[in-house]
Amino acid sequence: MKYIIALLSLACLLALPALAPSTPAYAVDIFSHTCDKGENVSSKGAVVCQDVQKQQGQQKTNPIITILKAAINVISVILGAAAIIILLVGSIHFITAGGDANSVASARNSVLYALIGLAIAALAQTIVVFVLDKA
Repeated sequence: MKYIIALLSLACLLALPALAPSTPAYAVDIFSHTCDKGENVSSKGAVVCQDVQKQQGQQKTNPIITILKAAINVISVILGAAAIIILLVGSIHFITAGGDANSVASARNSVLYALIGLAIAALAQTIVVFVLDKA
């Protein structure tokens, strides 16, 4: 019993960094101020300036899409955490089955279904974010 509690504690400690929010990395746009200045008239028609103007026009997003993206991220984190917990519990059941065929089959199914659920959740988030970016 102490071994199982220690194993669960270790599994929770290892899974904890996956639940922590990550800091996004931002790229520096070196051309954003080049096209704003009136000093360089030849750069106004440049392809780079046209791309910058298109990107600045696309930055105004619909607040509903922003809310949907935030909700999808929260739901994905919850589903991912639940799938990881089910995966850990199933693997512990698999380890402690002791050769019992029913316990091994049940543990194998829970691990399999957790992995399938994790894959479906990741694919669903990818599809929804792709569709919202096109809207």
